[in-house]
Amino acid sequence: MYCRNCKNEIRDGSRYCKYCGAPQYIESAVSGPVSGNVVKTEGKMRRRIIIMVVAAAVLLGVFFWARAHLFSGEPARQAAPWEKKLTEDFLLPAREGEKYGYKNLDGEWMIEPQFEGANLFFDNGTAIVVKGSRALLIDRQGNVVNAIGINSEVATAGRLSSYFQDDFVNGKVPITWSENGWNEKKGFMDEEGNVTVFPDNLSLAGDVENTLTMKEKGWYVVYDEYQDAYGYMDGNMNWIIPAVYEDLGAISENGMIPARTDEGWGYINEEGEWLIQPQYREAGEFGRNGLAPVAIEVGVISGEGNVSTRTEWIFINEKGEELKLDEFAPFGTVRGFGAGDLAAVNFDNKWGFIDGSGNTVIPRVYDDIAERDITNIYPCDLAGVSKDGNWGCVDAANNIVIPFKYDQCIPVSENMIVGIKDGEYVILNRKNKTLKTGEYGGEYVAADLGLILFYSDTEYQWIDFNGKIY
Repeated sequence: MYCRNCKNEIRDGSRYCKYCGAPQYIESAVSGPVSGNVVKTEGKMRRRIIIMVVAAAVLLGVFFWARAHLFSGEPARQAAPWEKKLTEDFLLPAREGEKYGYKNLDGEWMIEPQFEGANLFFDNGTAIVVKGSRALLIDRQGNVVNAIGINSEVATAGRLSSYFQDDFVNGKVPITWSENGWNEKKGFMDEEGNVTVFPDNLSLAGDVENTLTMKEKGWYVVYDEYQDAYGYMDGNMNWIIPAVYEDLGAISENGMIPARTDEGWGYINEEGEWLIQPQYREAGEFGRNGLAPVAIEVGVISGEGNVSTRTEWIFINEKGEELKLDEFAPFGTVRGFGAGDLAAVNFDNKWGFIDGSGNTVIPRVYDDIAERDITNIYPCDLAGVSKDGNWGCVDAANNIVIPFKYDQCIPVSENMIVGIKDGEYVILNRKNKTLKTGEYGGEYVAADLGLILFYSDTEYQWIDFNGKIY
């Protein structure tokens, strides 16, 4: 091409003349012909523009996602462990009239109602059912695998709480049953349905709630009447920790076990070695944050100079060091952290919550709090509390999530709350929207499966911890 000003020959596509410096105005395809190099230049420009537009669209998408998930105060949700267990082939006990069978999660009958009692399936694909006052082991098609060597009263066998819903560990699972409605028996069953009954001197400690860690290990707190002592036993009735303790609690996630001697409560490891020497009046499980509630005895001098003692609760770490509180108050009662970030504390008959740093998060203004057994497994930022005789639910910032109008209010998860009033249950989400109501007779919680069952004479309803109704 030639310079439009000085007419010297310059390189095709030049924007300026290298001789005189004059700008070169290239005609567009509309106004006149252009050289092949100019067409190539415009093609490159179009590709650059397209790339820039696509990049801008991607950046806008990332921005809106981040605004929705990162800056909304609601973090991106991850699936809970129990959600992975509720697969397409999962079967739930169901009732029609007075007979029990099994439905899938879509509500279709997979095993027709024919039993007087039915339990959840074990991971090996078998379940305990009762038919004609006989306990049977069936497979997922409803075929009898074996008869279990126990009789069970029909009236109690229909309730899931008639059997421990643990799972097989090393081929054994604990079961409990009654042949006459009041003399309860306990033992271990193998996967073929053979039952080993506890000898007269041994019994499962009924007042100790198994932790998820104990369930996974297949360990159980057992009382030996001959020794008048407690120990840990596995499903083959082998002592894991000998029965030499006056009392034992459940193992925490960190492997520390509350144990009592005549000197008080302390903590041992899985080999029975003392980690924190016995010294406390009471001791609870360690939470996931490494803190445990313990009770101490302190001396009190009255105005008249009389000396007495009282029990106060504190929190300790895994070294036995006391948690320093932002405002000291001798707690009369506490409940541990469990899997969450808050622990309930009581002073002067009022309940509140502290965090793992000892800071008061929810002031002590409530008359009572709901039991938090479920949150020992799954963290939850909600608390059921009562005030002036009515129950409601607050979050970790003490904002009212569910108004105070129920006889009971129990947060099952961060997404589902149960309210009970006038003989009915109400399933609510955290926006106080009613998901389901029904007649309340009782409930059964399978926390490791994320399921809760509400039952009564007319009701038999499964709901998962997200509020999904089955």
